[in-house]
Amino acid sequence: NQIDVVKLLLRSKANLVFSQKDEQQQNVLRSTEDPKLQISRHDYTLQTLLGGGNSRIIYEVANALQDSAKQVQSLTIKDVLQFFKTPGSAPAAFMKALFFKRTYIRYFQPPDMETSNRSEDRYCSSDFIMNQSGASKRMYAQSALIRKILVYGKAQYVINVTEGPSTADVEKHWMDRKTLKDRMPTFVRELAPQPGSEDSSWKIASSKVYLPVDFFVCLVPNLHRSEKVLEAIANSPSEDLFRLKECEAIVSFNWDL
Repeated sequence: NQIDVVKLLLRSKANLVFSQKDEQQQNVLRSTEDPKLQISRHDYTLQTLLGGGNSRIIYEVANALQDSAKQVQSLTIKDVLQFFKTPGSAPAAFMKALFFKRTYIRYFQPPDMETSNRSEDRYCSSDFIMNQSGASKRMYAQSALIRKILVYGKAQYVINVTEGPSTADVEKHWMDRKTLKDRMPTFVRELAPQPGSEDSSWKIASSKVYLPVDFFVCLVPNLHRSEKVLEAIANSPSEDLFRLKECEAIVSFNWDL
């Protein structure tokens, strides 16, 4: 049946997201893992599957997109709205697919943006010892100050949210430190604030804790600023959607505007 075919296509990493140009040039769906797997693409494009309104099929697609960041990046706002309006588990599964997880951010910090005022820190650093004190410093962000609150007597942690460069731009910065040279340190400081002289309040603020963190980037640019998306999330039939940190990030960003 149709659900079995969709599962087979998704397990084989078939590309379901096509642009209008692709639609004119391709008549079959081809698997990237199995060249022999070819199915008429007329009834199995993402738009056709979403338009059918079958919540089971839409859930299977949303679940598979969690392992296909490239296809998620090709989605339109119209596609996003259809996922969020679907009953059942599809909205929550799709929300997870919208975000790409990183365990760290690596970047270069210009020499004029040192975060520590302690002279011993500077003199004992590898850059100073290797006579490279005037060079940009390699930085790895893996922990951050997180606000801790109590909700009905239970501790919860408030995530840090900000706008910034894409994953591709972050990697480009690491390969060519001139890219985003002045922007990256500020972006990381907003997303992952560190204990230091610029934020001495953390030392006395019992509500802030310093913890290892994961970083998540939304794969669809400016999705968090779309009023239609926010309305679709608010009216989504899925209660599980609102328990996700990914959803919290979108709501928190707009809450502070």
